[in-house]
Amino acid sequence: MRHFTIPLICSALLVFPAPLLAQDPDQSRQLQLAQSLEQAGEWTRASVLYEGLYRADSLNYVYFDALRRAYIQLKEYRKAIYLVQRRIVLRPGEAFLTAQLGGLTYDEGEPVRADSLWNVALLLQPANRQMYVIVAQQMQERRLYDKAIRTYEAGRGATRNPVDFVEELALLHSATQAYGSAVEEYLLLLRAAPHQLGYIQSRIASFTMKAEGVHSARTVVQAAVERTPADVPLRTLLAWLAIEQGDHAAALEQYRIIDRLANANGNELYGFGQRAMREQAFRTAADAFRDVIAVGSASPLFLPARLGYARAMEEIVVRDTAVHAETRAANGDAAESFPSLDQAVSLYREIVRDAPNSDAAVQALYRVGVIALERSFDLDGALAAFTQVQRLPRAGGLGWEAALAAAEVNIARNDLATASASLRTIPSGAPPEIRDRVVFKQAQIASFEARFDSALAILGTLAGAVDRDLANDAIGLQVFLQENRSVEAALAAFIRGDLLQRQRKYSEALSKFQGVVKDFPTALLLEDALLRTGELQVLLGRPAEAVAVFRRMFAELKTSMLRDRALFRAGDVTERSLRDHAGALEIYEQFLQEFPHSLFTEEVRQRIRRLRGDAS
Repeated sequence: MRHFTIPLICSALLVFPAPLLAQDPDQSRQLQLAQSLEQAGEWTRASVLYEGLYRADSLNYVYFDALRRAYIQLKEYRKAIYLVQRRIVLRPGEAFLTAQLGGLTYDEGEPVRADSLWNVALLLQPANRQMYVIVAQQMQERRLYDKAIRTYEAGRGATRNPVDFVEELALLHSATQAYGSAVEEYLLLLRAAPHQLGYIQSRIASFTMKAEGVHSARTVVQAAVERTPADVPLRTLLAWLAIEQGDHAAALEQYRIIDRLANANGNELYGFGQRAMREQAFRTAADAFRDVIAVGSASPLFLPARLGYARAMEEIVVRDTAVHAETRAANGDAAESFPSLDQAVSLYREIVRDAPNSDAAVQALYRVGVIALERSFDLDGALAAFTQVQRLPRAGGLGWEAALAAAEVNIARNDLATASASLRTIPSGAPPEIRDRVVFKQAQIASFEARFDSALAILGTLAGAVDRDLANDAIGLQVFLQENRSVEAALAAFIRGDLLQRQRKYSEALSKFQGVVKDFPTALLLEDALLRTGELQVLLGRPAEAVAVFRRMFAELKTSMLRDRALFRAGDVTERSLRDHAGALEIYEQFLQEFPHSLFTEEVRQRIRRLRGDAS
């Protein structure tokens, strides 16, 4: 059990009329010196000074409290007890002093008498809310959490406020891992103040990372929902807990009820669908959007929901494709083309057909272009879609995105002049982040055309790019060009290979990079060319050849900054493509010996544990 305290600002300073600050200049200097010693942890020397100050003015609360602190730090509890007892004589009836005395008595080893003193403190001021906090704080500082809980519960009865001490009790329950009881406290607050739902979620989130915590919370809230089934905030909390457990399907069931209870006409469902998309629960998101579509075309969410549904269906196919491809690669099967995205494309095109002048149509048509470019590599289809997006009257900022994408298509078609022309259609008044991307793309085109001086001049303008990732990419390309200008033939060949790879001409790109490795063995870009060679072998379905390249990099390039990446990829391909778990384990273990502080080290440790069958 961890030590747990709730910060408390003692109200004692407010109830004492005695002077709080020394008036005598000598006492002021002595107090400052004692406080300095206290801050430095020199409690013995500080206590001597505090004793002198207390003797000079025993009514001064600052002197009394400082000396009490010093005795506690020095574990001189008898002295502290005598000090507080004397203060009680001077100030009879001050219950907080009795509470302090109880704590010191407990420290001295008299728990029964401590309980009696705490009870006396509460009896002295039974209706004072703050007194229950003071007494409970004394108990918490001594890890008497159950007693502190009972004290707060007694205080709630005394104040006759059913939501009093909710925060204190919830924190104590969670500290003792009584998560269900903690949630019960927060539910009291939710019933009294439904607008506090967001705050309550943030507090419960402190223990939902633990399986026991989120399970207990969901069980308690589920029972509460069954007692009051029409309580929308309560159902919203239950849906959130289901999401926290990764049970998006159960959350959707709650949102269907919430939407109906709140007469939201699909708004609650649509919001949930968007969240499910962000959390990559695409199938559940598709179901949510389909429910919104069923509300009818009169709903303002009809088109956004259709777009969301199409987007979810697209991601479902992409995810299933990735899993399928990895499984086939793991089994050593030949690479396959992507399963059809025709359904998603049809859904997008139906939106364009039914509402051609809508924002949804612009986004749908843009996605058609993205699918054509990134998934099927249908360059003609992609260019047609992006060109049509730019012509739509409601294109807005997505028109600029389409122009950038059209430039990428033309680069893939090896039509660099048209790619540059596409970039020139983006106006100078576009947002800075768009203009920066245009400039970077222009620099890339210049490098593809072997106009390295021009590329470097363009890249020099991007040091202050709005997007820091883009700025880093610009710096990376700039440094690469500068470092390799001395062997321009090698640089030109490498850039040509890069362009071929972008065009998915993998065999030609591989030949070009292999030529760089053979013809320029002393060039600085040798390591980059070798890494590209290995990655292209993977893309071409030749994992054994890829591993050989990666292992060569590790063995021969002793000073390379890419050695750790090369050895990691050797293990990765051995594990996932060659399905040689013993061989992968051997490589990963070698990796830990060679690179204990690499960015890949934690991932390698996790893979070793998995391959060994260790518990995570």
